[in-house]
Amino acid sequence: MGFKAVYTAIFDDLEATIKALSSIKQVIYKKEGRGVIRELPCVFINPGRWLLEPADSMNVASLNTYALDIRGTLVVLIRESDPDNWFDEIIDPISDIVDAIFADQTLGGTCDLAWPNAGGPGEVTLNNKLYYGGSIDIRTIKEYP
Repeated sequence: MGFKAVYTAIFDDLEATIKALSSIKQVIYKKEGRGVIRELPCVFINPGRWLLEPADSMNVASLNTYALDIRGTLVVLIRESDPDNWFDEIIDPISDIVDAIFADQTLGGTCDLAWPNAGGPGEVTLNNKLYYGGSIDIRTIKEYP
């Protein structure tokens, strides 16, 4: 499997994982109309940077392979008005996403390990409009090639 296929498969499965959650109404990824928010809560999947290191630096089994470290960010838009209770209204949907990733840390076998490594709730400005939600930084490791 080539680099593009590996990179794309990870984010494709992440999209499917998030779409399966009843608490999320829309997922925007690599489709047309990337800036069109139709329903909240909404998640933008932003594929990010990658790093390729010799496998022995990441304790991967073979010296003829590399450890491919792929990162991305999920921008979570939950509501347009300030929530009365951040823990019930904002943290709950973010927690659903975090828990779903931990439920399948290989993202359907597309990587060796995936985890949400940072994030938090807060205000998000998009297209000059204020939303309440947050972000989740995702990190994955895949033995490559």
